[in-house]
Amino acid sequence: MTQATKQSAAVNGANALGALVQSLLSVRSQVNEFVSKYNDENWSAVWNALPTAPANADGSLGTADGTPNNAHPIDTRIISGLTFPVAANDLINAVAAIEALQNYFTGGAVGALNRNAVLDLFQQG
Repeated sequence: MTQATKQSAAVNGANALGALVQSLLSVRSQVNEFVSKYNDENWSAVWNALPTAPANADGSLGTADGTPNNAHPIDTRIISGLTFPVAANDLINAVAAIEALQNYFTGGAVGALNRNAVLDLFQQG
């Protein structure tokens, strides 16, 4: 690789890094705003109280639970507006991942947990 090619690649890398950092600045702002609202409005308590139903093997919802079960998906047949099936436990675990990211940004302690599995639950499509 010639010196000019190395320099060009390094400049491209610097530009890519700048764009990535700009994305992280946006994510940091979104994380801070979300965590603030989550805590102020006590969403975990609301999520835990929403009606639920077990998921069938085919992904459809079964018979509604008599009382909310935070390990079962929130019943979208009753709660309109939720765009994907998810359990309150999964939502709360995702918030923990977001809070860990917030701690990382601010230099706080971040436990050594694999948060990939939590994030993967939210893949659409």
